[in-house]
Amino acid sequence: VEASDVDVDTILTYRLSGKDASLLNIDSETGEVTLKSLANYEAKKSYSFNVIANDGSLTATKAVVVSVSNVNEAPTITSIATGTVKENALTSTVIYKTIASDVDKGSVLKYSLSGTDASLLNINSKTGDVTLKTSANYEAKNTYLFNVIASDGKISDSKAITVNVTDVNEVINVNHAPTITSVSIGTVAE
Repeated sequence: VEASDVDVDTILTYRLSGKDASLLNIDSETGEVTLKSLANYEAKKSYSFNVIANDGSLTATKAVVVSVSNVNEAPTITSIATGTVKENALTSTVIYKTIASDVDKGSVLKYSLSGTDASLLNINSKTGDVTLKTSANYEAKNTYLFNVIASDGKISDSKAITVNVTDVNEVINVNHAPTITSVSIGTVAE
């Protein structure tokens, strides 16, 4: 804020009043106005206040409205960073459910994967549900490491995920006879 006084050697002081004055700070010597906390378009689109300049005996008041410009904020993934899947579960089994949101109205999120084991997984780009491409085998791989990514088309958020495979007792199928793999001819000493 700039103010002047026609009286020579006058020192001006500044203060605030009005509807949103409690949300602002003013430097009483320079008149510089700042926000007490970050502006958030989705919460408050403008600030209305009065700047009061005082020369020691007289005051001048100016009404001010500051508009907040909307910017695209990144989506936020809020789901936990771990999951589990039972060994031999169907490939349609969701092993991780991505939960994300975007404060920008009208944003449509799209989900994808990256990281160490991303090539072993599928993700539903609309829901964020993660499934295995082949059934989990605890004895071959007991952990899947990957990143889920939520994007609004311009900005994204990413979260590192660990899904642990739960070992299950695998039942031998009784309908299949055992296989003998040794030689069928042998000799015995007398």
